[in-house]
Amino acid sequence: MVLKGKSKIIESKYAKTQYLIIPSAITRDSQYPFKHGDQVEIIIDTHRKLLMIVNKPSSSDAKYNSADATMREDRKDAQKRRRK
Repeated sequence: MVLKGKSKIIESKYAKTQYLIIPSAITRDSQYPFKHGDQVEIIIDTHRKLLMIVNKPSSSDAKYNSADATMREDRKDAQKRRRK
């Protein structure tokens, strides 16, 4: 079974970080394979404009940060810029 829905990509106002919005109709489906805090690998095929998200097993590999950690860093950076 393939889960399918419409979405959009948004960009942080204060950084080049982009976020993919996944509709709740997809995330609530019992076939949806991801949960909050999962570490994932993002693979982009630029020729076909295809984005793949692959679930990675838990590891101490720092290059796979959770989206929450990234958003917290974006907020901290924005706060620092506002103070200047």
